[in-house]
Amino acid sequence: MTLTGSHTPKRACIRMRSSSATTSCCSGSRNVDLELTCTPTFVEAEPLTTPVIRYNGFGGKVDPGETPIEAARRELQEEAGIDAPLEHSGTLIFLTEGTEWAFHIDVFSARSYTGIPTETDEMRPEWFSLAENSVNGNDDRLGLTSPTTTTGGLPSIPYSRMWADDIYWLRHLVEGKKFAGRADFAKDGDTYVMKKFWFGLVC
Repeated sequence: MTLTGSHTPKRACIRMRSSSATTSCCSGSRNVDLELTCTPTFVEAEPLTTPVIRYNGFGGKVDPGETPIEAARRELQEEAGIDAPLEHSGTLIFLTEGTEWAFHIDVFSARSYTGIPTETDEMRPEWFSLAENSVNGNDDRLGLTSPTTTTGGLPSIPYSRMWADDIYWLRHLVEGKKFAGRADFAKDGDTYVMKKFWFGLVC
């Protein structure tokens, strides 16, 4: 699918996730997470520099002097070549066993964007279906990730190739609901396993 110019979908969100952190979240340092979805499609990005390839969002750390939303706008432009009117959608805290600091991630969403989603050295944008069985993970659990007529000819969201927490909060973002959550990870060989977690809606 080729996208050009300005696009105003019925529903859109954008996700960015940092892949590293160097300071404690208690110091006020933050990362930003940005998700771009639109009915009936979903754009994600695959990082090209990590040893284990996972579908992940556009993301990075907040630079000194930046606010989280300023960082989100900058990262979206740098990694996808697009601009979007962002709104805060949620907050996530991730802890990793044996690490003294934590990831504090602010999640932003948008309902439109301008520009052409473009592959960069860090990200390759891809579209996925937002049909119910795609968003709730049923297709992925059944191995039905290929494009089908029920998903508008788009592949379903590949949760099995994403971080384990994504399936618990992504549906809230798609529905336009504000959320918060925490997940604790422990290293198991070359991968990270989610040991405990909670996710909920913010009133």
